[in-house]
Order: sequence, then structure tokens, then C-alpha cells
Amino acid sequence: MADRISSLPDELVCHILSFLPTKEAVATSVLAKNWKPLWLSVPTLHFNDQNYLQNEDTYSRFLQSVYTVMLLRDASQPIQSFNLECKSPLCNTYIVNVWVTAAIQRKVERLSLSLFFMGNLPSCILTSTTLVVLNLKGLIVKTVSSVSFPSLKTLHLRGVYFPGPGFLFEVLSSCPVLEDLLMSSVLFNESRQINFLPKLIKADISSFRLYIPIAPFCKAEFLRIEVVCMYYHE
Repeated sequence: MADRISSLPDELVCHILSFLPTKEAVATSVLAKNWKPLWLSVPTLHFNDQNYLQNEDTYSRFLQSVYTVMLLRDASQPIQSFNLECKSPLCNTYIVNVWVTAAIQRKVERLSLSLFFMGNLPSCILTSTTLVVLNLKGLIVKTVSSVSFPSLKTLHLRGVYFPGPGFLFEVLSSCPVLEDLLMSSVLFNESRQINFLPKLIKADISSFRLYIPIAPFCKAEFLRIEVVCMYYHE
């Protein structure tokens, strides 16, 4: 079996490993000699701290494992998908920023970031030219001094807070090819009309506590709005 595994092309091995959680993909390096460096080239990375919440020592192993995967990876080796789910506040804003910056530098195309402690959004995300899919949950967008999403087609926001006036406007107005928009439990302080989104196909909007501008979404092929304590603003 070992010889058969060793004979597989590296590209095929990386494709197979991309379907595994990153921890398990790294563990496969013991199966064959030529597999040892391949986990550093797996295009899909998924990290979840669910099984490391017992104590600080256990959690430090999780943090170290993510650092190892992200920082040992060659900067020229692109990442197709990066998924991070963290429930512990020990995974603080600084740590998340280091990991996400590493993913952005490696031209990540699909980024999913889910935090359960309302961390700050790493600012490097807002100027990514390679992102096609962006899923955010449990984050605060503290600054939008520079925003550019020229390739972004899917944007899903859950429990995201835009505290500054015009912050949501800046983000959506910087997505010229956006096709799929989901906003759930998003809080914002909007003072300007959001631009029309010419490529929008699907919009799913729910659980707002402030007014929501309808005009930018009205020409979507699929439009769903769940009204919860909402004021309409044309």
C-alpha cells in the first residue's frame, strides 16, 4: 500500500488532502516519505478550535498548529480556501490578523471567518484583489479607509457590526461584480445611499434593527427581506 501511495502524483495527493480537516491533512505526512511536505501545498485550509477549549495549555496547541501551517507555507503557494472558526477569546484580534494576512498574501479566493467574541475585522481583507467569496460572522468593521473588492462575487455577513457612518456603503460600493449578498443580524450606521449593485442576482436580508436601503437590491432576481424592527428607506 505504501508503494502505491508513493506513486500518486503530488497534485492528486494535494487534491485528496484538501477534503480533510487541516489537522488530519497534516497527520497524513507519516503515510509516505514523499507526503511529508505536501500538506504545506494543500489549497484548502480549515481550522476549528472546537476540540481545544478544555484549558489554556490545550488551546495553545491549537494556536501553534495554525501558526505552523500558515507561516511555514511558501508565500508563492496560493490558497484557494481559508476557513477559520474560533469560539475562544484566546484567539484574539492580533492572532487572527496574522493568520488572515498570511492567507491574503497567498492570494486566497474563498475566505470564511467566524468568531464568537466580536473580534475586529483584519483590515487587509478589505483590499484583497483575489477574494471571490467572503463569509464573515461575529466581527466588527472598525475602519474602511481603503476598500476594494474587484473580484468579489459572494458576500455573506452574519452578526457583523459597522459602527461608523457610511461604513456599509463603502464596502458594498466597492463590490462591482457582486452577485450573491446575505446580511443577517447586521448593524450599521448608514448616512448615504448605497449604490446600485449592477451584477446582483441574489439578496437575502434579515434581522436589522435600523433602516435598510431597498433600492440597491430591488433588481436582484431573488430578493428576500425579513422585517424585524425595521424602517424602510428609499
